[in-house]
Amino acid sequence: MAWGSDALKSINIRGKDTTYLNLPKLTDYAKLYFGCNDIHGVEMENQGGVGSIGNHFEHRMVRDDLMNSAHDYDRQFTEFLALVLEETHWYRVNRQYVGQSITGYKAGCDYINKKCVTSYDPPSRMADVVNHMDFCS
Repeated sequence: MAWGSDALKSINIRGKDTTYLNLPKLTDYAKLYFGCNDIHGVEMENQGGVGSIGNHFEHRMVRDDLMNSAHDYDRQFTEFLALVLEETHWYRVNRQYVGQSITGYKAGCDYINKKCVTSYDPPSRMADVVNHMDFCS
Protein backbone atom coordinates (compact mmCIF):
# COMPACT_ATOMS: atom_id res chain seq x y z
CA MET A 1 0.00 0.00 0.00
CA ALA A 2 1.25 3.46 -0.80
CA TRP A 3 0.18 6.72 0.80
CA GLY A 4 -3.36 7.41 -0.28
CA SER A 5 -6.23 9.70 0.54
CA ASP A 6 -7.17 7.49 3.49
CA ALA A 7 -3.68 7.31 5.04
CA LEU A 8 -4.09 10.51 7.06
CA LYS A 9 -7.35 11.28 8.83
CA SER A 10 -8.26 14.37 10.82
CA ILE A 11 -10.74 13.84 13.65
CA ASN A 12 -11.77 16.05 16.55
CA ILE A 13 -10.81 14.22 19.72
CA ARG A 14 -10.30 15.57 23.23
CA GLY A 15 -11.55 18.94 21.94
CA LYS A 16 -8.95 19.45 19.20
CA ASP A 17 -8.46 18.44 15.59
CA THR A 18 -6.14 15.46 15.59
CA THR A 19 -4.39 13.79 12.66
CA TYR A 20 -4.10 10.02 12.57
CA LEU A 21 -1.91 7.84 10.39
CA ASN A 22 -4.38 5.20 9.24
CA LEU A 23 -2.64 2.28 7.54
CA PRO A 24 -4.58 -1.01 7.80
CA LYS A 25 -1.99 -3.18 9.59
CA LEU A 26 -0.81 -0.28 11.76
CA THR A 27 -4.36 0.54 12.84
CA ASP A 28 -5.17 -3.13 13.52
CA TYR A 29 -2.00 -3.42 15.61
CA ALA A 30 -2.86 -0.23 17.56
CA LYS A 31 -6.33 -1.60 18.35
CA LEU A 32 -4.85 -4.84 19.66
CA TYR A 33 -1.94 -3.17 21.46
CA PHE A 34 -4.01 -0.55 23.31
CA GLY A 35 -6.96 -2.90 23.83
CA CYS A 36 -9.38 -0.52 22.13
CA ASN A 37 -11.34 -1.11 18.93
CA ASP A 38 -12.29 2.59 18.78
CA ILE A 39 -8.96 3.74 17.30
CA HIS A 40 -8.70 5.58 13.99
CA GLY A 41 -4.97 4.92 13.51
CA VAL A 42 -1.87 6.17 15.29
CA GLU A 43 -2.15 9.76 16.44
CA MET A 44 0.41 12.14 14.94
CA GLU A 45 2.21 14.89 16.87
CA ASN A 46 0.15 18.05 17.38
CA GLN A 47 2.70 20.28 19.15
CA GLY A 48 6.11 21.74 18.36
CA GLY A 49 7.45 23.22 15.17
CA VAL A 50 6.95 22.38 11.51
CA GLY A 51 9.40 19.49 11.79
CA SER A 52 7.36 17.86 14.54
CA ILE A 53 3.68 18.59 13.93
CA GLY A 54 2.17 15.83 11.80
CA ASN A 55 5.57 14.24 11.10
CA HIS A 56 6.03 12.10 14.21
CA PHE A 57 3.95 9.82 16.39
CA GLU A 58 2.14 11.75 19.12
CA HIS A 59 4.25 11.75 22.28
CA ARG A 60 1.11 11.17 24.33
CA MET A 61 0.25 7.96 22.45
CA VAL A 62 3.58 6.29 21.62
CA ARG A 63 6.24 7.93 23.81
CA ASP A 64 9.04 5.37 23.43
CA ASP A 65 9.16 4.91 19.63
CA LEU A 66 11.94 6.34 17.46
CA MET A 67 9.31 8.15 15.40
CA ASN A 68 8.39 10.22 18.46
CA SER A 69 9.80 13.77 18.35
CA ALA A 70 10.43 14.05 22.12
CA HIS A 71 13.63 12.93 23.83
CA ASP A 72 12.52 12.23 27.38
CA TYR A 73 12.25 8.42 27.25
CA ASP A 74 14.50 5.68 25.97
CA ARG A 75 13.26 5.42 22.41
CA GLN A 76 13.44 2.29 20.34
CA PHE A 77 12.45 0.81 17.01
CA THR A 78 8.99 -0.60 17.85
CA GLU A 79 6.33 -2.51 15.95
CA PHE A 80 4.51 0.80 15.30
CA LEU A 81 7.40 2.15 13.20
CA ALA A 82 8.09 -1.27 11.66
CA LEU A 83 4.53 -1.42 10.34
CA VAL A 84 4.73 2.12 8.88
CA LEU A 85 7.91 1.22 7.01
CA GLU A 86 6.47 -2.04 5.70
CA GLU A 87 3.02 -0.74 4.76
CA THR A 88 4.46 2.17 2.83
CA HIS A 89 6.85 -0.26 1.10
CA TRP A 90 9.86 1.80 2.08
CA TYR A 91 11.62 -1.07 3.87
CA ARG A 92 11.45 -4.72 4.78
CA VAL A 93 11.94 -5.06 8.52
CA ASN A 94 14.09 -7.65 10.24
CA ARG A 95 11.90 -8.43 13.25
CA GLN A 96 14.86 -9.41 15.46
CA TYR A 97 15.61 -5.69 15.82
CA VAL A 98 12.08 -4.60 16.74
CA GLY A 99 11.67 -3.67 20.40
CA GLN A 100 8.57 -3.85 22.57
CA SER A 101 6.85 -0.57 23.30
CA ILE A 102 5.82 0.08 26.92
CA THR A 103 3.49 3.00 26.29
CA GLY A 104 -0.17 2.41 27.10
CA TYR A 105 -0.15 -1.36 26.55
CA LYS A 106 -3.71 -2.70 27.05
CA ALA A 107 -4.66 0.60 28.74
CA GLY A 108 -7.99 0.70 26.89
CA CYS A 109 -9.98 3.36 25.08
CA ASP A 110 -9.82 5.90 27.93
CA TYR A 111 -6.06 6.11 27.41
CA ILE A 112 -6.65 7.21 23.82
CA ASN A 113 -9.91 9.15 24.02
CA LYS A 114 -10.02 10.97 27.37
CA LYS A 115 -8.40 14.36 27.85
CA CYS A 116 -6.82 13.61 31.25
CA VAL A 117 -5.50 10.13 31.82
CA THR A 118 -4.89 8.88 35.33
CA SER A 119 -4.38 5.24 34.57
CA TYR A 120 -0.98 4.29 33.19
CA ASP A 121 2.02 2.60 34.81
CA PRO A 122 5.03 2.26 32.44
CA PRO A 123 6.87 -0.47 34.40
CA SER A 124 3.92 -2.87 34.25
CA ARG A 125 2.77 -1.66 30.81
CA MET A 126 -0.73 -1.71 32.27
CA ALA A 127 -3.20 0.92 33.38
CA ASP A 128 -2.47 2.39 36.85
CA VAL A 129 -1.21 5.95 37.48
CA VAL A 130 0.25 8.75 35.37
CA ASN A 131 1.09 12.37 36.14
CA HIS A 132 2.34 13.67 32.80
CA MET A 133 1.17 17.14 31.76
CA ASP A 134 0.67 16.17 28.13
CA PHE A 135 -2.10 13.75 29.05
CA CYS A 136 -4.32 16.73 29.80
CA SER A 137 -3.56 18.61 26.60
